Amino acid sequence: MKGLLVGGALTLFGATVGFALGAWADSGLGVNWWEVLTAVGTLGAVCVALLLALASASARRYRDRLRGAFYVVVHKGSFERLLQAGSECRSEMIDHRGVDGYDASYSYFNDALNSVATLSIGEFWRYDARLPGLLHRALTEYQCAAHAISTKERGYDEAMKRLTSGEAAMRSAIQVCELAESLIENPSRWRAYFLG
Repeated sequence: MKGLLVGGALTLFGATVGFALGAWADSGLGVNWWEVLTAVGTLGAVCVALLLALASASARRYRDRLRGAFYVVVHKGSFERLLQAGSECRSEMIDHRGVDGYDASYSYFNDALNSVATLSIGEFWRYDARLPGLLHRALTEYQCAAHAISTKERGYDEAMKRLTSGEAAMRSAIQVCELAESLIENPSRWRAYFLG
């Protein structure tokens, strides 16, 4: 709305100045200054309109990215909880050298996994297009590890492999979340004008 008002005011100002200069310059120099100034004014109005449209689109993209960053930061704690639970489960598996004897850490891991799995992963693309893929890969690996642990079909090696790769993907996702926090803490000043 601000851009529309500024563009309209500049157009009226340009037309007024063009009219005044055209009337003054059309004093018999043999050049129809009125047409020249009208063309220059029209070109100037088009350039200003394009610049305002680009600035408005950039501000809209930035505003969407900032909203996405807030969504990411709200859920970052769930991701950290899942990472911690997966790490604890993996370290207890190493201590017990098998898939038995760590029901408490598995229960904590399974609860953390279920809380993250209920999120709408597709919503995270607003901040960064990499984040849904990282989360999907981490959740897939963690879910396969949980299945291997609970059914004991694939055993210790499969669960350890899946927990390790899920942890790596979740660490990458959390790094992207930390970038979202820095965006919220330090928004650029010139774009703050367009955030209204």
